[in-house]
Amino acid sequence: MTNPVAQLFALPSAPSARSVPAVARSLSFQLLGPVRAWIGRDEVDLGTRQQRAVLAVLLLADGQPVTVDDVVDRVWGENPPRSARGTLRTYIYRLRRVLESAAPGSDLIQFTASSYRIATQDVDIDSAEFFELLRLAEEVRRFDDRAARDSLRSALALWKGDALQGCDGEWLVARRAWLESRRVDALIALFPLEQSGGEPGGVLEIIGELWRQQPTQEKLAELYMTGLWQKNQRSDALGVYEHVRQVLGSELGIDPGAELQALHLRILRAENTVAGASETEATRGLPHPARVPAELPSDAAPFVGREREVALLTGALTGQTVRHVGIAGLDGIGKTRLAIRVAHSVRGNFPDGQIFLTVGDMPVADALGDLLATLGIPHRDIPAGALHRAALWRTVTSELRLLLVADDVVDPSDLALLLPSSSRSAIIVTAQRRVVHSPAVTWVRLTPFTTRESTDLMGILAGPARVAAEERTACRLAEECSNIPLAVEVAAARLNDRPHWSLAEIEQQLLDDLQSPVVMQEDCRIVDAPLARAESIVSAAALALCHRLAVVAVGAFDAAWAAAQAGVEPALVTRLLEELVDANLLVSEPAHRYAFLSLVQAYTRRQAGQRLA
Repeated sequence: MTNPVAQLFALPSAPSARSVPAVARSLSFQLLGPVRAWIGRDEVDLGTRQQRAVLAVLLLADGQPVTVDDVVDRVWGENPPRSARGTLRTYIYRLRRVLESAAPGSDLIQFTASSYRIATQDVDIDSAEFFELLRLAEEVRRFDDRAARDSLRSALALWKGDALQGCDGEWLVARRAWLESRRVDALIALFPLEQSGGEPGGVLEIIGELWRQQPTQEKLAELYMTGLWQKNQRSDALGVYEHVRQVLGSELGIDPGAELQALHLRILRAENTVAGASETEATRGLPHPARVPAELPSDAAPFVGREREVALLTGALTGQTVRHVGIAGLDGIGKTRLAIRVAHSVRGNFPDGQIFLTVGDMPVADALGDLLATLGIPHRDIPAGALHRAALWRTVTSELRLLLVADDVVDPSDLALLLPSSSRSAIIVTAQRRVVHSPAVTWVRLTPFTTRESTDLMGILAGPARVAAEERTACRLAEECSNIPLAVEVAAARLNDRPHWSLAEIEQQLLDDLQSPVVMQEDCRIVDAPLARAESIVSAAALALCHRLAVVAVGAFDAAWAAAQAGVEPALVTRLLEELVDANLLVSEPAHRYAFLSLVQAYTRRQAGQRLA
């Protein structure tokens, strides 16, 4: 096999004569390629493959003794033939005969205490020279890049093919892989030095040749892709990734690692900004998105109250450690409105973009596909399946400062897949109920407005003068809406639609329609929709209990009273009551008591009547 490194630097394939005091003629060994030996410039016949393997095992011990048992295990494996020890003695005899001719009587291969040892201080071994040159390069790199580059070039030029070529056996194969990994390390160290010296072409050729020999070696692929990209050979770089992906998938059943995926995405999203970039710029992290998404809805809608929640959420998102946050509560309680307000207030902390995504009943795979497309990933490069897309999403966001508003998350398992991976990115989640298995998310639970906040909102929407003129009626109207923002907004819209009606007339119509919607039927449908959805997420037993209690409850009650009304065991009824609280159909009161919001109770009572009809 040709050695592109040696070709590049025009080094001889056989060692130069050296002055080694302990031997008459220099004895040199090659392990970084086929196992070979020279006495001076004359190559020595090392015999069979197994005999060469014995020599390699002893040379790799770096002058330390190796027991007979270990030599047998390393050459023949766990189940050696019964003749292995005798064969080993024969191999040692033959090796001594051919090698010690370099220095008769030097006792090159020693035997003591059931162990063999090669006195490596008296010989030249290319692998030892390789590691010495790596050490020297590391030492001088701090003050002399050119000297470090020359040392690394010399180290890599020692390779004449695959290490330990022609040697079989599990132990030697493992050592070959380790030596190959150190060659890759040397290439990684040399690559930026060649770039800074203006000579990246030669080393890139080497990297490409080695990658073609080892297409599953992702570090080589990463270096090769980076070099091609910087030479404006973008399609070739993408072709390398595609080949790695196919080989890993077919041979190992895995996808490329996160670093290689990240580089792939950088290339996909780049225009012409990368040519000439340094190695550090090209291989570290991800760039800002090609187009920075700014998808937050307008913050122009009226906003009242929620001062405590705004402060808590904003603090979590802008603190020294960015935290994900969640907002839970009944639909119509103002979760989305609060999320938008907070997102606008902190967007300056997330310069790589702000994304707004309505999740709802959308399959999480589709949601992830939308997110990846938003960040500029071409559709053809978005993998199928939620887990693969989630992995890609984490890779894409690993270095970004991104804010995601995930509105109306229904399935708790979706949340884990939607979380960005960067500690500098954040997500604002809204959900009807808190996602239990989400330790990475700080949750707040929204409750209804105060009456004052409701009348403030009503005044903004319907006119402050009109509300002030019937202030007491406005307060009652707000309370009959249970101070739920959506219901207050619907009432204010009715006021705007009926400019000649008094608030008292609107209030009476509301009271009538709470019993049986007739006049304000469309308005009631709007207000009822969140309550119907809340009912849809509880168990049949909890819903039956809710309907029963809505008919008979007056004010707050405890679990014992509820159990007596429903004819259910107290332990079971407590679980069902807590389920209803989580779904926002009941409110938890002090002293382990429960209550309905009036709007919720009126709706649930109507539903109970329809069930019995």
